[in-house]
Amino acid sequence: MVELPAWLKETLSMVPSPSGVSEQVGASLGVWRSWLVRGARAIIAENRRIDEDGTPLRGYIRFVREGWNASIAATYTKFVEASSAADAGLTELSARTVFLQDAAAKVNETRQHKPEVVVGASTVLAVALSLLGTRRRLIRNGVATAAATSAVVYGSLWWEKRPDDPPSGF
Repeated sequence: MVELPAWLKETLSMVPSPSGVSEQVGASLGVWRSWLVRGARAIIAENRRIDEDGTPLRGYIRFVREGWNASIAATYTKFVEASSAADAGLTELSARTVFLQDAAAKVNETRQHKPEVVVGASTVLAVALSLLGTRRRLIRNGVATAAATSAVVYGSLWWEKRPDDPPSGF
């Protein structure tokens, strides 16, 4: 057999034997395995705690939700109170203005059957109120009133006569 040089023997002696390597790997795997088991147990315990107690954000979310619901409930309560107060006031106002309702019905009937009378009456009223001003103001107010009243009267007549169903193109 051939004898190995000393330097090679020394180098080979530093290389661990296969059984030594497997022992080192086994020891390392044992450490890793114990860390993995402890980590898995901690994760499982934390998941169970979250299932039972909830996440840390749950308290904040509950606080915001309850505050939001309380503000909506308060707003709705105030809306109902204001609505009932307005209804009561409207009922009282309606009872006090029965005589005006008859006059309004007559004006509406005139508007429907003779709209030019309504336009003329409103224009005469605007011109009469403008007599104290200049001639330019008199003409401007008369034309503006006639145009605005005509638009309202004839527009409302058109709106009342239009069909309820939209055209087939829409």
